[in-house]
Formats: sequence, structure tokens, C-alpha cells
Amino acid sequence: MRSKRQCTFPPPTRAFTFRYSKLSAVSQSQQDEGSRSPESSNAGPDGHDHGTERSAEPEPCELTGVTPTIIHGQSPLGNLDLVLTPQGLVDSTASQSVHLTQYCSPYHASFPSPFPVRHPAPHSADGQSPPGSRSRLYDRDASARFTTEEGELLQFYVEKLGPWLDVTSPERHFTYTVTSLALRCSLLLYAILAWSARLIRLLDKDRHRPDLEEDEGKFYQHCLQRLIPILDVESTEVHDDAVLATIGILRMSEQYDEYDTDQQFHLVPGAFSHADTLESASTLLGGLREATFFSYVRADIRMAILGRRGTRLQLDLWPFDNGCPSSDADWTHRMTWLLVHAINLLYAPTSPGLFTHEKLARLVDEWQVGKPTTFKPYFYDWPDREAFPTVKLLCPWHIVGLQFYHAAKILLAIAGPGSSQLHDLVGYSKLVEGEILLHSRMLCAISFSNDHFGCRINASHLVAMGAQFFTGRQEQWRAMDYFNVLQTTMAWPSEVCQDMLRKAYSSRAETTSYTF
Repeated sequence: MRSKRQCTFPPPTRAFTFRYSKLSAVSQSQQDEGSRSPESSNAGPDGHDHGTERSAEPEPCELTGVTPTIIHGQSPLGNLDLVLTPQGLVDSTASQSVHLTQYCSPYHASFPSPFPVRHPAPHSADGQSPPGSRSRLYDRDASARFTTEEGELLQFYVEKLGPWLDVTSPERHFTYTVTSLALRCSLLLYAILAWSARLIRLLDKDRHRPDLEEDEGKFYQHCLQRLIPILDVESTEVHDDAVLATIGILRMSEQYDEYDTDQQFHLVPGAFSHADTLESASTLLGGLREATFFSYVRADIRMAILGRRGTRLQLDLWPFDNGCPSSDADWTHRMTWLLVHAINLLYAPTSPGLFTHEKLARLVDEWQVGKPTTFKPYFYDWPDREAFPTVKLLCPWHIVGLQFYHAAKILLAIAGPGSSQLHDLVGYSKLVEGEILLHSRMLCAISFSNDHFGCRINASHLVAMGAQFFTGRQEQWRAMDYFNVLQTTMAWPSEVCQDMLRKAYSSRAETTSYTF
């Protein structure tokens, strides 16, 4: 059954910069246009005033036209005066209130996502705590205003960081749902602000930024002070969507350490142990929980590839979902799960619940044959003198799905029956030429051709694994340049991947061994 969902991109949101902000130099360099900023206030992320008395009727925000209660703006329903109520956003000018609870955040009331939510979100739309969680988790007044620095850090997350995590989430849960929850949950908000401060500081390494370093440490400590008690005790809060999203964001920030220094404190498989095994694996979790789960799985895949070990997630606790995927994103999630099996087949062959090589190879091939036509490139070209073709795909989840497919085929070839007994050069060369190089080149072509940064970092470790087999100097140079670009433009840690390739390329004339 093919997916009926159309692959369309959400409309662009308005870009803006903050006037007089210490961070504006970084934001301005990454945006083509800006608009005016709201006045800074003395309210912290927790929503409490820290000194200056506010006026009885605050001025509307220049950015969104938002006061603590009224929102003026455009929507698909026309001009609206939106009032923030406990029941959601309603039109104060309509004779009958029009509820707009799907527009979770006032900042996005004008620009809702065009993608429908497949499953009802586990959190409540009325501003109350989700069922089964304690009210202390949602401790923030959603209408509280931010300081200029806090507002810009949140904006940086919405425009840059959230989409990186949403590579397999058409609903853009990390961009919109998480931001909406963060307005009411200080724990999640502090995680967002800490990651944003860290990345902006890393991108601006030429200038000493003690202000950002101080902000990063402050927000991170505030987040941990709230998170550690939740993880230390038996509590339903650990399974709340806001907590799972917090762990995912902290893990993403943590990955900006090089592999050798990454402590992996937030790579926590137990965070998802609550899920019923009948609702596990690829497609049945739904909503933000599904997005956070697969964000964790992708992080686990990265560390397993770089460390040449099995994944932390136990396959026997997450059985494979045999149902027909209902969307393009679900097809990508299925291939993600097959890649987890391929990794463990090579590095942890005694893992409980692991497929046999024969069954896994069949499932991977069936995925390739049965995937929707939307996974096909809309543009393909191979210019003369170029090492790799240009392969353009519609959506990030298509890119990720095909990246994982070619990576799984490489691992299956390496782990294939009899491959470890190929001691002769001719036999090994045939394996490399016939099975591995084809998929290594396609993996690199897809990764090099698409500019979505979330997809690029998702493939960095996979490219390093496959590019070790390249023998042409142009191919080798292009692979090394890929990591230089990741490191210089977005501060993504790439030393381990570059060292892996240097070792393979320098020893090519002397040995045929590769680092698997």
C-alpha cells in the first residue's frame, strides 16, 4: 500500500533579528532579512519577575503583536484578533468563538504546519499537565515574556536546531510541538536555551564570548536541577513527552563533543522502556513521542557506527512492526529499524531478537522494491569530471530513508556469510566492487547533494564508513572535504571520521584492510 500523504514543505516563517542584541552578529550572518525585536524584560524562563515592576497594560510586542492576552495576525481563516484562553486560541471578533488549539504557540499562530497530526498529542491543549504527569513539570506561565537574549536563543532553535531533529517528522514536532510545550515547561525551555547558546558560541569561535558561555552553563544547570530528580525516582514524569524531548535535545547538544570525549550521559535507552511492546518499533507510537524515540535511535546508530559496537537499544524489547507503513516517514522509520538490525548483525551478532542475515537481507530488499514513488529523486545529473552525481530528493525523510538503506546494504555485504573468510585479494576486491562501492557511492551522492543540515549530520558517520572503500583520488578528496565543510560551517565534530578516512587512504597501497 502506497502512502497517500503528499510531500509538501511547510510555508517559510518570517525571519527576524534582535536589535541591540549581543548575539545579532551571528543571527544576521545567517538571515537575509530581519524585523524588529520585542523589548527585553526582567522575566526569566521560569516566568517570574526579577526586579522591575511591569505596567498594568504592557505594550504589544513589535515582533508578533502579542500582549499577554491578545494576538493580532493573519491565519488561514483571515484577519483575526486571537485571545489566549485556557481553552486555546479563540477569535474575539467572531460572533461564535473559533477554537484554534492546533496553533499551539502565539509565535506560530500565523504560520501553522500544513501537515496533519496523525495521532492525538499526549499533552493537553488546555495548558494543563498531561494525564499521568505531575503539575510541577508544567510550572511556567505560557504568556510570560522573555529577555532579548532568551528570545533570540529560542528563535535560533525554531529556525535552525528544531528542523535538524525533525528530519523524519513531517509534523515538525521538535520545531513546533516542543516549542509550544517549552512555553509551559521550564525544564524543556532551559534545555533549548542551553543548546542554542552552545551552538551559537561554537559558530562564533573567532570571538571570545564569555556571555554565551555563562548563559550556556546557567541554563544547563537549571535544566539538570529539574531533570535529575525526575530520573532518580520511580515517577510517571520520566515518560512525559516534555521529559523525553528534553533528553533528546540534551543528547543532541552533547553530540557536539568529539567521539572520544562524548560522555553519552543523555543516551538513555531506559527512557522509552515504558512503551507497551505491542505499540513499539516503527510506526505506532505517534506524535512527539515517536519523534523523540527515533531521534534517540539515530543518536544510538551514530555512536554504534563510530564505536564499532552494537546499539544500546535492546531489539527483543522492540519487536519489528510488520504492518504496512501508512506514510513516507513511516517507511523511513522502518528502514531505520532495519539498519539497527544490520549494525547488530555485524557488531553484536548474539543480540536477543536479532534477525538472521537471510531474513534481514530480504526485508531490506523488500523495502527498496515497495517504497513509495515519492522516494525517487526529482532531479538526477552526473556532470563530466564530477566524482559523484547530483541526486535531489523531495523531503528530509526521503533523504534519511535512502541514506539508511545504502548503509544497511554496506553492512550486510560486510557481514555476509563467508565474507570474513575472504583472505585473498581477488575475492575481497570482487566483494568491494560488486556490493560495497555501489552503495557507498550512492550514499555519498545523496548526502553531498542535499543541503538540509539535519540530513548531513545524520549521514556523517555513515559516509565515513562507506568512503573508506574509495580508491579514486577525486572520490577521496570529495569525502574529506565533506567533513571539512561540516566542521567549519556548523561546528559538527568530524575529527574521528576524518582520522578514519586518513588511515584508510594512507594504507591503501600497503594493505587491503578497512576499519569496519
